[in-house]
Amino acid sequence: MWFVYGMWAAWALATLTKGPHMPAMYLLACLIFSRLKGMSWKNILELTRPLSGGLLFVCIAAPWWILLNHSLGSTGLQGTQLSGSLLTIKFKNVFKFYYFYRPLLLVLPWVVFIPFTVLFLKQDREYRSASLLAGLLVLVPVLILTIGSQERWFYMLPSIVPMIILLACGVNHAINMTSQGQSRYWLNILGPTLVLSALIFFVGFIVNDGSVFTGNEISISATIILLVLLLAASLLFKDKTGFNRVLLSGLAFAAVYTGLGFSTVGWSKERFENYYLAKHAHAIMDRYSRVATIRVTPDIYVYYIGHPLTDFKSVKAFLEEYQSSADRTYLLVMNQNELKLLPANIRWNVLYTTDVPRKAKTLVEILR
Repeated sequence: MWFVYGMWAAWALATLTKGPHMPAMYLLACLIFSRLKGMSWKNILELTRPLSGGLLFVCIAAPWWILLNHSLGSTGLQGTQLSGSLLTIKFKNVFKFYYFYRPLLLVLPWVVFIPFTVLFLKQDREYRSASLLAGLLVLVPVLILTIGSQERWFYMLPSIVPMIILLACGVNHAINMTSQGQSRYWLNILGPTLVLSALIFFVGFIVNDGSVFTGNEISISATIILLVLLLAASLLFKDKTGFNRVLLSGLAFAAVYTGLGFSTVGWSKERFENYYLAKHAHAIMDRYSRVATIRVTPDIYVYYIGHPLTDFKSVKAFLEEYQSSADRTYLLVMNQNELKLLPANIRWNVLYTTDVPRKAKTLVEILR
């Protein structure tokens, strides 16, 4: 009984954090699990105690929501994210599969052992019910969020616990299979291959003098050194259990994935060009009174420039501010195709332009 009330209390606290959407998905997952296990609706109601549990939920979550709604005035929570305004249904999104792969970022580097998790689920008999519940707590939110309008991998953060449990079962299964000699060949191939790939990234960084990477060479170097030490330890002590090989494979995969993340290989050029522009702006921003963006998403520039930005929705909005402001110099990030909208009586110079056809961003200085 107390476990059930603990569940309702946890869902209430989660609702205070981000709203009732994920708790509702988990409630649905629990109902599906109960029905798949053959429970009747009467038994489900007796187990979940929706009346007393719901009352506990309301007592914990409702006061804050009522006070918040009142403090927002006449409109209240209507139209806000807390009211679910972003959770609109678009069934055409079902073919995007974003939530089937992107949230795996949460459990790197152990996603390399997903095949062993699948083998564990196929062969296990003792923990089948627990595995089914953990799977539903991941799958139901994935399916519901897939048909929503937002693609945010961190929405799956509440499901990280069942994801970790399932992957841990896969890792443990890999170790057991290796100690029994069933998958030693597979791990003997996987580990060295991943280590070799990580070393290739490291050598590529040195040879290209960092031109194919956006930085973070220190963390990459440290990872490579750790991998080499682990590989040496694995060979010296003749690992018989498979644990070292499993650990080595996971860390090597992390190094490879990190290398891919900081490499221009496999990514759009725009991602790195915007980064280079932002770093250029960071180097010279102290010369200017104001730093601003015009009709571009400011997030990446705020992060890498490391300075508060004024975000203007149009060139016209910027000109109105410029004419009434006492600031003498501006550093602007704007779309290159909108430079023609700047009037001739304003002194401006182009300092940097990204090399992205049809989507070029420009760093412009405005002088008085």
